[in-house]
Amino acid sequence: VADGDNALVFDHRDASGAALTRTLGKLMEAPDLCEALGIAAIRASMNFDVERVAQLFLADFAELTAGHKVFR
Repeated sequence: VADGDNALVFDHRDASGAALTRTLGKLMEAPDLCEALGIAAIRASMNFDVERVAQLFLADFAELTAGHKVFR
């Protein structure tokens, strides 16, 4: 997620909801922004297909277990 590039980020801990309200207001006032963010989000999501994510997990596991004895 890249704020302003493929998403809008807000403080989700704001119990008043004001941050969410402001963010949603931006989207409602700028349909072009909403469309551009949506297109960019779809493009970004293509980097996270099942095969790629699985390979990233396997690489992380290999790094974490490197030098450790594996029990079988």
